Amino acid sequence: MKYLLAICLLFSGAVLVSEVYAKEEKNSLASFPAKVKTSKKLIDYANRSDGNVEITRRSETKKNREIQKAQKVFSQNKIKRELTPLTSANAYGFEIYSAATYLNHDLDGDGFYSDFTIDFDADFEDGYADVYGVIYYSQNGGDWLELFVTDVFTIYSNDVEDEHSITLTLLNDFPTDEYDILIDLYEDGFSGVVATITPDQEVSLFALPLEDENHEITDNTSQISFVATELSGDFDNDGFFTDLTVEYDIATMFSGDDVYAEVIVKNSREGWQQILSSDYFILGNQTEFIDFTFNSGYPAGYYDVEINVIHAVTGELIADAAYEFSSLNGLPIESVNNDNFFDSFNSGSDVDIIVAGGGSLGGGLFLLTLLALRRRS
Repeated sequence: MKYLLAICLLFSGAVLVSEVYAKEEKNSLASFPAKVKTSKKLIDYANRSDGNVEITRRSETKKNREIQKAQKVFSQNKIKRELTPLTSANAYGFEIYSAATYLNHDLDGDGFYSDFTIDFDADFEDGYADVYGVIYYSQNGGDWLELFVTDVFTIYSNDVEDEHSITLTLLNDFPTDEYDILIDLYEDGFSGVVATITPDQEVSLFALPLEDENHEITDNTSQISFVATELSGDFDNDGFFTDLTVEYDIATMFSGDDVYAEVIVKNSREGWQQILSSDYFILGNQTEFIDFTFNSGYPAGYYDVEINVIHAVTGELIADAAYEFSSLNGLPIESVNNDNFFDSFNSGSDVDIIVAGGGSLGGGLFLLTLLALRRRS
């Protein structure tokens, strides 16, 4: 028995906490201006109260979070592109091979988006080159105005791994309209453009339906515009986690009211759900975090999460997020009382158990030793 305990302690100390980070999926411009919507599953859930879950919330200002995301916020300084920009003497061999745009958030559901992503692949046939991109926009055929300047990055030949991606949130000065995108490529340390891609060359850069956040939100509108989930705590390393953090942005034109978050955790396979509530907080344009520890009552499985922000006095639903955010769907969760090696062997679950840590050989030796000891007993 002493040897069994020693082996268990040795291998449990070697297992590292795993983390999974998920964000909402992109929506390709191939189908714009389709709204980001997913139908809710028609399941008659029974409320469950026997789960023992610790829940805490915290927040930070939305502005601070966006500043921390290096390519999330830009300054609109109205620099106009020249009609015929200077071409670099070193332009030979450079090319922007492809570009694509993705629409991310349409808060008011009118088909115009305040958040989008640009991906482009630049090539240099003579080897390595350090470059940066200048992105311009044109409102409905107007002048080309500077939108964003990327950091310097390295490209190599026609390597697809050097594709560059920028996600932008339009904060102001973008009335509801269609916008074209143009990208000029520069070699770092040299003047003049080395390559350009336009809407005439790439249809994905043409007529993007955009508007800034001020046009997205009315006086009576609040929306959850961003959701991410982070999972941690997997002692038995079976791919199911005991701790969950939900991060979400609240965008609203009115603030100061007391609200609370109602979080619904659903087990679709078993047809039950548990409703959990945060403490009260003051509504504003902010990023909210909710931390969960599932102590008991949650068998290993895939769970869906819904967030409802509710007015503390009137009970009115202020904003919500559910199936339209992929990061809230199919989360691999189990409670702490199920997160151990022995329950994994004895539960009769149809979940495959994968032991990792000191390599597959070490995990295999641990399992063989444990099974041998069990047979002797």
